[in-house]
Amino acid sequence: MKSSYKVGEQTRQNIFEAGRKLFYQQGFTATTYNDICTVTGMNRALIPYHFNSKQSLGYAVYSLICQDFHQAFNKAVEPEHADPDLMNLLRCFAYYKLFSNKKLLRFASELIASETPNDADSSFGKGFLPGIESRLSRLSEKEQETLLKLDSGMEKEIIKMLSHSPKNWQSFVQTELRMMMSYSGYTQKKTEELLAIAAELSAQLEVSIKSGFLVHIHWKNN
Repeated sequence: MKSSYKVGEQTRQNIFEAGRKLFYQQGFTATTYNDICTVTGMNRALIPYHFNSKQSLGYAVYSLICQDFHQAFNKAVEPEHADPDLMNLLRCFAYYKLFSNKKLLRFASELIASETPNDADSSFGKGFLPGIESRLSRLSEKEQETLLKLDSGMEKEIIKMLSHSPKNWQSFVQTELRMMMSYSGYTQKKTEELLAIAAELSAQLEVSIKSGFLVHIHWKNN
């Protein structure tokens, strides 16, 4: 006989998988608790019990997309064998290339649009600051907090702008990175050198999203 813990974990996983599938197929806004119940065959009350709200479920799905992205990037690029500053920038370029997928862009845009000031579980702006590990240590705790909030806000704004002008993604990304690198202590010369190389390398990376928000990254010549 299964323990109540295992049953609860399985229920949570079933809700998560149904949410991920439906968010991909029809977007965040159009997906309802009733839709998830239809797919899972479970009681509606179990959804807020396990995820508190549809917003929390959306964040959980987005967080997994980011996690899968990092894993796919590390596997394809092997950043531990290259210059860490350059790899951090290339990671940012690759991340925003994901949003060429219209279903991901719709999901992320709708998730951001539905946020309220009380939504503290947002997955945006985590892990993409260039040189974050080595350079943030020079800043005070308050400065670090401010910089991270700025990065999160800029990421959301870029995703919103991509909804209207997807072809300008590189310009949006470079604007964000120039600002963040300046705040992080990079010189203008170093910034432009790294951005040029990262942009060139990103053109050689194939970054895509498949059904259910599965991330695939590989070099075009492989």
